[in-house]
Amino acid sequence: TVGTTVFCLLVGTLAAFSFSRYPFRGSDGLMIGILSTQMFPQGMLLITLYLTFLALKLLNTYPALILANTTFAIPFSIWILKGFFDTIPREIEDAAMIDGCGRLGALTRVVLPMIAPGLVAAGVYTFLIAWDEYLFAATLTVKPEMRTLPPGIIQSFVGQFYLNWPNVMAASVLVTIPVTILFIFFQKHLVQGLTAGAVKG
Repeated sequence: TVGTTVFCLLVGTLAAFSFSRYPFRGSDGLMIGILSTQMFPQGMLLITLYLTFLALKLLNTYPALILANTTFAIPFSIWILKGFFDTIPREIEDAAMIDGCGRLGALTRVVLPMIAPGLVAAGVYTFLIAWDEYLFAATLTVKPEMRTLPPGIIQSFVGQFYLNWPNVMAASVLVTIPVTILFIFFQKHLVQGLTAGAVKG
C-alpha cells in the first residue's frame, strides 16, 4: 500500500507537471484517454497483467502488486494534480529560476508546497485503492506471507465447506479502522484538494 502510494505520487506528479507545463498537440486527447481508463474494470486487464508478470518472473512479489495497483490509481492522480499545476502561475517558477533554482528545484521547493492539498487528496485516494484491493492481490500472489489484508481475511476464515461470518465481519471492521483514522486526520486537506482540483482544473 505504501509502495503504491509513493510510486503513484512520484510518477503522477511528474506526469501532471509535464502535461501542465509542456502541452503538445493531442495532449488534451491523451489526458482524456488516460482518465477514460477508469471506466474499465480490473478484470479486463487481469489476464494480460498475469501473463506479463509471469514472463517477467514478478509473480509473488511486491513490485507486481505495486505496478498493478498503480495502473488503476495513477489516472485520477494525474488528473487532479494537473488541475493544481494549472492554477500555479508560470511566473512563480520563473522567479525561482532567476533566484538560482533549476527546473527541478523550482518544482520541489516552490511549486509542490503550493499544491500540498492536491498531493494529500491524490495520496489518500491511492492509499484507499491499494488498501482495499482484492482481485490483483488474490491473483498475483500465492504465498500466504505475500497476501494483503482482503485476501488474507478470506484465506483465514473461509474454507471449502464453511464460512465463518462473525470472524469475517469482525476482521473487516478492524481493517477499516486505519482508513477511518487516515480520513479523519486528513479530512480538511482531502476535501480541499478534491474540490479545488475539480473547480480550478
